[in-house]
Amino acid sequence: MPLPDWQRFHLDDGVLREPSPDRQRIIVWLPRRAENGVRCWERVCNVPGAAIAGDGVVCSTAATTIQAQERGGGIFGKLLQSFRKAPDAITWVLPTGGTTEQVGARQTDALLAWSEPGEGPLSDEQLAARWPQATRRQRLGSNLFLVTGVTATQSAEAPAETPSTSVATSASLGATPQGAMAQGAMAQGALLAQPNPRQQAEQLLAAARQAGDREREAAALADLGVACQRTGDSRAALPHLEAALQAAQEVNDQTLISDIQGNLGLVLAALGDPARGLQFLQEGLATARDSDNHFQVKSALDNLGQAYGAMRNHAGALIAFDEALTLASNLGDRPHEAEMLWCLAIQHAELGQRDYALTRGQEAIHAFEQLRSPHVPMLTEHLQKYAAGDGDARLPPSGVAAAANPATPTSGPGLLRMAFTAVKSMAKFVGSGLKTVAPAVREERLQTCGACEHHTGVRCKLCGCFTAVKSWLPHEHCPIGRWGE
Repeated sequence: MPLPDWQRFHLDDGVLREPSPDRQRIIVWLPRRAENGVRCWERVCNVPGAAIAGDGVVCSTAATTIQAQERGGGIFGKLLQSFRKAPDAITWVLPTGGTTEQVGARQTDALLAWSEPGEGPLSDEQLAARWPQATRRQRLGSNLFLVTGVTATQSAEAPAETPSTSVATSASLGATPQGAMAQGAMAQGALLAQPNPRQQAEQLLAAARQAGDREREAAALADLGVACQRTGDSRAALPHLEAALQAAQEVNDQTLISDIQGNLGLVLAALGDPARGLQFLQEGLATARDSDNHFQVKSALDNLGQAYGAMRNHAGALIAFDEALTLASNLGDRPHEAEMLWCLAIQHAELGQRDYALTRGQEAIHAFEQLRSPHVPMLTEHLQKYAAGDGDARLPPSGVAAAANPATPTSGPGLLRMAFTAVKSMAKFVGSGLKTVAPAVREERLQTCGACEHHTGVRCKLCGCFTAVKSWLPHEHCPIGRWGE
């Protein structure tokens, strides 16, 4: 059964639709009752790749939900949230541009339900009859409901006449499409149950300080800062990275210094200080060149190119990305090479150089195809739309400038930029069809990384990735070829 056209659902007043680069996803935000003066929200999204169940009248698909609190204004709101905020809170941006912090764990016992074409809108009575065990049935729009307290396998089954339903074992789950989906959900649950990078960094930091190991402390502080930065919490990242830089300079770790300087530059730019941010990015590149670390030079050039692009210095971004591409090719880092090709396509599109943008985009897709990347269909679709659309359209860039204008790119360079954002999004990786490698394969990858001189315990120094997540993903590779196809 095919997915519905999510855009055809008219949402109720107050329900916000979050823009998504993936047409097979719907993400909405539901307002919740304020608690102690702090406004609360619930984020609901369908699970990519999940099957559609139907009984001829009612359709449904697996969904996940999270609870979040909006950062309140005023002295009381900020003071209250400083006490309530968990140290590993995940930050989300509302479609309105406001910022929220996740409260509690992601919930997976949810479904999105609607009626089949020609059946008319669903009623609450139909949902109650279909899922009597549900804990909540909430209308999201004219023909779209959220049902919680129900698993995907329960959705696939016919309504039970009695509560005595047998429980399937994990060995039997894969025998049906619904069982395969359940296995995927279990795999995702195992992935999400792993310590997140921020927690890992905090644990390593505490151990380093207890042992009085300043070098390990510097690395852990850097990892903690980067983990905060990549979840959108730049303000929390800044003091960790500043402390990390001081510690790295004390132990004279030039590779770590360059890494921290680059991430400091990105954080400062995101916090509205692009001049100081650019200074740190350029210092990071100079430090990497002085240490003759080609992988670090490549990463520093990537960071500098992203900053130049956000500042609309597209010529400077082209120079940085082109040199990073050459280094990635020479080093055999095929994943980074593919990313740099797409970044070059974006900058050529920004300059109105349509033919160059299309050529680089096709080269990037070819590279991603060789890597068996799950993003190839999405990248191809966006490039085709760019080819057919207005190549001279200009829209605000993602990243640094996105906070000022959260407009959704729908044509021109914005299409290519939106696709790149999806490729780089770790949340997208985790939810991309619920596909992971076998636990034994992942364990072997982690052991390889753990014994590698380029691993901090949380991140790879060569590619900057968090290995706790990257090691689960079938299409990922070690940048120096120690694991991955």
